[in-house]
Amino acid sequence: METLVPDRAALDRVLEEYLTRARSSGWSPYDLVDKPELVALARPDRISPEQLSAVRTVLYVEDHLPGYLSEHLRLFTDTSLPDERQFINRTILRFSFNWAAEEDRHSHVLEMYLVNTGLMSREQLDADLMRERNKAFRFPYSEPVDTFIYLALQEHATLLYYQALSSAVEDPVLRNILKKMASDEARHRTFFFELITRGCSSD
Repeated sequence: METLVPDRAALDRVLEEYLTRARSSGWSPYDLVDKPELVALARPDRISPEQLSAVRTVLYVEDHLPGYLSEHLRLFTDTSLPDERQFINRTILRFSFNWAAEEDRHSHVLEMYLVNTGLMSREQLDADLMRERNKAFRFPYSEPVDTFIYLALQEHATLLYYQALSSAVEDPVLRNILKKMASDEARHRTFFFELITRGCSSD
């Protein structure tokens, strides 16, 4: 059975394409929910209890980012590996650091949305976030290609989640937030799928 192994030159090309796309699609949570005129456009009264639960759940998932990034660092900073593997891991980490910044703004914007619209109090949200942050997370795989496949599927599932939720909600502010988050997840999914299909070769 053939084993797929990362190819350094191909990884560099996939990374360049991802970073090029990412540079042209930057946005800030403060531009979406921190200005009085934007908050005035929000219609939190149109958010059903089920939709609110969906937003809270995905916020807790996104806010667990320190745990996810710690796993990236654990998997891709092993100095005992051969030099070539370490250079490959460093390329992957260049994506990881940009990915972390984009995922962090997801938790940030959802947190600001819930508090600024009055859907949740700061005290309640802080308590929920601290409870979730104390839960441990560990990648179920250790080999790079296995990890790429796992993450590609996770990013694709998250993309579908945001697309479905944005289609269902009637609050225009939340809908805009979810669409921007979905665009980020689409880039992440594409990056991992490209790593698998173009960034790896048969051993």
